[in-house]
Amino acid sequence: MIHDNPELRFQEVIAHHTLTSFIRGKAGWKLSPSTNGMAAAWVAEFDTRRKGPVVSFNVEMGGAGKIKLLEAGALEYFGREAPGAANPWQSINELDALITAYNALSAAGNFVVRAAAQAGLEELKKKVDACFQAGATATAATLKMPPTQSYADYLPNRVLGDVYRRYSNMLSPPHLIPENDDIDQIRGKTMASTDQGNISYAMLSLHAGISIPPGPGVNGPHNPEFAGAAGTKVAFVRSLRVAKALTGVTLDVVAQNGLLE
Repeated sequence: MIHDNPELRFQEVIAHHTLTSFIRGKAGWKLSPSTNGMAAAWVAEFDTRRKGPVVSFNVEMGGAGKIKLLEAGALEYFGREAPGAANPWQSINELDALITAYNALSAAGNFVVRAAAQAGLEELKKKVDACFQAGATATAATLKMPPTQSYADYLPNRVLGDVYRRYSNMLSPPHLIPENDDIDQIRGKTMASTDQGNISYAMLSLHAGISIPPGPGVNGPHNPEFAGAAGTKVAFVRSLRVAKALTGVTLDVVAQNGLLE
């Protein structure tokens, strides 16, 4: 239903209706549709009636929705604080195109500032702002830089990651996640942006991925071919596998006192 009816971000009317209709009939769940000032956002709560941690699943892509929910107070953390896009070599240099276009005709350009971590990003933004200010001063132009939302780097929680890996390997022996090796050393550290990074700065979090075969000649999810691949039987089976592994993580967090201490 959802895959056959693609919708733009924050306008997911069909997806919202489909998912809330499914959860509405489930015993023990408290449903809050269209919540926190976002028509497409919804919250489903299940109370175990016992003391312990609260686990939330934050699912959204493309519009920094998790940041908006965080700012709206939908997500709060009470406890102890925990300590350019992927595959850039395959991209085309937009800066070259922008400079060429600007030399050919006067045009407005958008610039993206990226860094490996949030602290470095803040320092880099200061330097970039100074560059624009210098240009404005030198040309007697007026500089206006409205604030924009930035994506923070992701702070992984090793405990949650280890628990997820254990359940994932139990469910999928042919696709084992290495137990002792550094995944970043094997596959390379991704620099893809995600608003889950902002969530990880506010509370302990886990950002699990789903491996879906993209089809011949395609690398990565941001293309039309991958949209079709996401609707295949293989993608559905793998999505269920990830959901089951996340459910196992949730049960461990709720049932094992002190797991995250």
